Amino acid sequence: MRRALPITVLLLTLACGASAWEEGLAPRLDQSSGSFEVRVAFSSDRDDFTIEGRRLLLGSQEVYLASADVVSIFRATRFWDPELNRLTLRVRDRQLVATAGSRLVRRDDEDLLLPVPVLALDGDIWLPMVFVVEQVGPALGETVAWNRADPMLLVGAPTANVTGLRVETGARSTTLHILCDEPLGWRVSAPVGGVISVKIYGGVIDRRAVRLTQARGLVRKVTSRQQGDHALVDVEIRSLVRHRHARSGGDGREIVLILEETETSALPDPDPRGELNMSGPRELGAGARRVRTVVIDPGHGGDDHGRVGPSGVREKDVVLSVARRLEDALEDRGFQVVMTRDGDHDRDLDSRAEIANRSGGDLYLSLHANGWFDRQVRGIETHLHFPAGALDAGGPDGAHFVSWNRVQWRHLGASREVAELVQARLVDAAAALDRSVRQSAQRVLRGVDMPGVVVELGYLTHPGEEKQLDSSSYQERLVDGLARAVEDYRRLVDDYLARDGGEER
Repeated sequence: MRRALPITVLLLTLACGASAWEEGLAPRLDQSSGSFEVRVAFSSDRDDFTIEGRRLLLGSQEVYLASADVVSIFRATRFWDPELNRLTLRVRDRQLVATAGSRLVRRDDEDLLLPVPVLALDGDIWLPMVFVVEQVGPALGETVAWNRADPMLLVGAPTANVTGLRVETGARSTTLHILCDEPLGWRVSAPVGGVISVKIYGGVIDRRAVRLTQARGLVRKVTSRQQGDHALVDVEIRSLVRHRHARSGGDGREIVLILEETETSALPDPDPRGELNMSGPRELGAGARRVRTVVIDPGHGGDDHGRVGPSGVREKDVVLSVARRLEDALEDRGFQVVMTRDGDHDRDLDSRAEIANRSGGDLYLSLHANGWFDRQVRGIETHLHFPAGALDAGGPDGAHFVSWNRVQWRHLGASREVAELVQARLVDAAAALDRSVRQSAQRVLRGVDMPGVVVELGYLTHPGEEKQLDSSSYQERLVDGLARAVEDYRRLVDDYLARDGGEER
């Protein structure tokens, strides 16, 4: 018989699905682990209170919270099905379902995999902190931050950094200013005819402030939405728009989209579908340079095998093989190529960056193969370095002395474009699952003073992808996608420099 507990603001549903733990991989509980107090603090006027936290898994520092306490924090209702060992919670119009003993969580129609399982213990369901912070909070539209040192859980409304929209109309043009509280990375595309999309990396959108409901000038409507770790602004335009370009303004705190009208007697150019629509002259950065030398970084090597697949295929061998094939393909296309390693030996990350920088490279591709606990996870990802904070202050006479840790920051615009091109070309060439472009603090790219990305060619822990990654024919498909992406980027830079009337060095 199902037991229901009261609901107010929130219903959470943790979706079932087969247990992610195969035979012999069941979670091992740490019976000796004691409990400790976790303070829950709110940015609103709610009083703080304390709950119990526990580290329940051997070999893991993940903190677990009882579902009863999670319900109290968010003033929620829970449903428990003892026959299926399933806890059900629902957040507004969002639904999540999870089963005790499984790491698989269903959010709406999407399956998510937690790094550790949901657990049943002492008459309650215990939820990992990563679930509370990364799923419950975003589903509520709130920031939930975990301070492990205190320990404290801070619950509060998110602070938007994409905060306004200003529209200026002229005789034959319309200019939109998307206002941000800090410099943010962005790119413009036109995935659907008549709509321009602005993707803002790291943006938290104030949807009420970034919208236009009544037509102004060449703009019919502006809508915005939050999508994971980035914000999207969709601009619906009139058919008279013939030219459009974008640039940064306000010291990087504005995204300026300029729409220009064609003659009324002329037909407008068709809106591109699916192609990259590059931003204006400053988007690639003031230091953009022609792509002549490509640095290929095969990850790992030597005693560092990287990921190892279920059949024993090693990451270090796969990426070196792909790197050598890519070296030949790029040289055939007229590029100079530098390898950070050309044999089975390891180099530390700083040495790899130093090799790249001393070579005078123009583009850095770090090749890797992914892995996860669940052998069903697969697909291709491309990562770009997105460190917290802004550039170091400039030196005298306008000179900029950028720290080793943040030097990649100044190439963010170009790196973002490389990542989008690489991801699109690889997924197409390999007919692989698209796991998207991702941004995070990438230690692999620290100190690399040129546009650079980390390419995860697939999951070695997935038996099917392990077999593919070890195959010469599949590696050739990956190489074809990578080489085409590099060519695309070279053309992009050439067009940009021709528009801007500049040369790099």
